[in-house]
Amino acid sequence: MSRKRRSRARDSGRHEPALQKFPWALPAGLLFLAALIAYWNSFRVPLVFDDLLTIQRNAGVRFGEFHWGLAGRAVLYLTFTLNYVWSGQEVWSYHFINFCLHFLNGLLVFVLAEQVFRHVEINEQRRRLYAGLAAAF
Repeated sequence: MSRKRRSRARDSGRHEPALQKFPWALPAGLLFLAALIAYWNSFRVPLVFDDLLTIQRNAGVRFGEFHWGLAGRAVLYLTFTLNYVWSGQEVWSYHFINFCLHFLNGLLVFVLAEQVFRHVEINEQRRRLYAGLAAAF
C-alpha cells in the first residue's frame, strides 16, 4: 500500500461520527435523561413509610455494623450502611444512590435485551429501539 493510501485509511477513521463509534451512547444518554426526569423531584423528599425503621432507627445501618443476613435484603442494607457512613442522614444521598442503581440496572437490561434481540432477524436500528424500550420499563 502506498504512503498516500495508508494516510487516507488512517484519516478516514478519525472523522467517523460519534454515534457510529459509540452506538450505545445515544440509548444510554436517553435512558439517563428519562431516569433523571422520573427521579428529579425525589431528591428533596424526606424519608417516608418504613424508612424510619430500616434506616434511621436501625442500629446496624447507623453504626456501620453491616450483617449479610439482615432480613434477606443484604444488598439493600449494604447500600443503606454505605450511605450512612458517607453522608449520615442526608436524605438526598439515599435518593441519589437509588437513582444511580436504577440507572445502572436499566443499562444492564438494555445490554441484555440487545444481546437477546441479536438472535432475532431484525435490523440494528429496531434492535436498539426494542432494547431501549425494554430498559425504559
